[in-house]
Formats: sequence, structure tokens, C-alpha cells
Amino acid sequence: MTSEISAALSALEALSSSTSTSSSGPLNVLLETHFIQAKNSILAGDNPRAVITELQKNVVKAKKDVEKGLKAWYGALGNVGKAVDAVSPVVLVSGYGMS
Repeated sequence: MTSEISAALSALEALSSSTSTSSSGPLNVLLETHFIQAKNSILAGDNPRAVITELQKNVVKAKKDVEKGLKAWYGALGNVGKAVDAVSPVVLVSGYGMS
């Protein structure tokens, strides 16, 4: 069992330092939370394979949640850009020659 724990902790360390699971800001915090929970579960004696499997599922879910949020954010940002573009010509024309 000790070798399984060691292997699971090594896999956990590899996941946490992998470029595919690293990011900045909220995603990094979210992943760090999952990694800490997994490490604590393994150290508490939970089945390492089950913990790593659950961690992988949680990371995939977190990634999808972040991507969904980014898609909504970029969509809103695009709408703001369109609104600015729609108003800008009006402002330029109405402001021209008013001084």
C-alpha cells in the first residue's frame, strides 16, 4: 500500500506541475484546491487510485466550467465592442464642428 501511496503522490505532483493543468488566477486556485483535497485524502488512507481518478474527473469538470465562463465573458465583451462601434460614428458626427 505504501508504494501505491507514493506512486499516487508522484502522479499528483506531476499533474500539478503539468503545463496542461497550470494557469493563472482563479483556475490556478481551483486546481490547487482539488490537488490539496486529493493529497489530504491519500494521506488520510483513502484508496490512491480512486482519489486520482476522482481528481482527474474534478479537473476536467473545472476546466469545462472555466471554459464556459470564459466563453460567456468573451461574448459579453464582444457585445460591448459592437455597442461601442455602433455609437462611435454617431458621437464623431454629432461632435464634429460643435466647438
